[in-house]
Amino acid sequence: MAMQRAKSGLAGKLGNKGRESFDQHKADETTFGIGGLPGGIVGGIAQVVDCKFDVYKQGDNEGEYFFYAAAVVVSPNSVKTKDGEVRVKGQRTSIMEPMCDTVSKSGKGRQSVEEHLQWVLNEMRKLGVETSELGFDDLESTAAAIKESGVYTKFSTRQSAATVEYPDPKVWEEWKGVITDYIPSEEDAVEDDTEEAPAEEVKPVKPTKAVTPTKTVAPTKPATKPTTAKPQPKKAPEPEPEEEEEDDIPFDLDQLGEAADGGDTAAQATLAGQAKLFNIDSDSADNWTAVAEALKEAGGEPVAEEEAAEDTEWIPEKGQVYLYKPAGSKKAVECEVLAVFPDKNSLNLKNLDDGKTQYKGVKWGDLIQE
Repeated sequence: MAMQRAKSGLAGKLGNKGRESFDQHKADETTFGIGGLPGGIVGGIAQVVDCKFDVYKQGDNEGEYFFYAAAVVVSPNSVKTKDGEVRVKGQRTSIMEPMCDTVSKSGKGRQSVEEHLQWVLNEMRKLGVETSELGFDDLESTAAAIKESGVYTKFSTRQSAATVEYPDPKVWEEWKGVITDYIPSEEDAVEDDTEEAPAEEVKPVKPTKAVTPTKTVAPTKPATKPTTAKPQPKKAPEPEPEEEEEDDIPFDLDQLGEAADGGDTAAQATLAGQAKLFNIDSDSADNWTAVAEALKEAGGEPVAEEEAAEDTEWIPEKGQVYLYKPAGSKKAVECEVLAVFPDKNSLNLKNLDDGKTQYKGVKWGDLIQE
């Protein structure tokens, strides 16, 4: 990747502390972990239209930097919710992260500049950037290059369950990584239906909390660009008078089995949900490919992926933050997921309030989703 050395306001603001954190995490292995969109989107596709570092205009962190990226949904056209069909094509999915030390809503859990920078570098790698080749001063120009590249990314959304303590469910948006072989049709041309709002400071509780910042003038075209080239559109065939949406086309079980065995938690969840529909015990199977084979032998026609997602439990992912009420405790505490064990429906947590207490073998159902 070509390199460009430029004066960086972000680098100047973060100083030596930020530079040390950057050098420590720029070569990390990429992790794929989770809003205005509804929950229930599985296998969505969106084109990046914005990526930048900006400054909070007000609030406790006024003057501090944050990272922001947005992509416009091109697929699916709509998603089924309890309130009916909701159009999502043309809406924005976004990710945001502060670039300063922050505290949780309770004032006890804290996240450092290093933790926030580590998250941002991981998201850049998802979008095709070899961060191990970057310099600390290249962050802002690299963000501008990601915006200019217009890459396509996979994404999904998940809505938390309402509880007595948190009656208003939240929707988590997660970017799954750049799509290198996607060729859009003319019908997939990005039409951004989302109006941008003024940037306001939001104290983050989760690493993936989304904020829509102000629109800024794009930086000068940098030499540092993501490794993934912008897909070139091809001419689409003439549409039929009554074009059928393809949201309900059955998915490929062979591909799902391969993806699930490769660690794709969304594919694992989909296969597990399908297995329940056909009374297949996925827990006793040798692997996910075997589950897919059993589904094919069952002779039934699989339901659409979107419907399967509605019948399948969510799967927590490493790095996400949830509320958990330890045994004997009077109140719930914020905890970070340290490890996930899908076969046992359990995980290990770290208490963010004291920063050290760990809870092992916690069942997913004991988590409190905000």
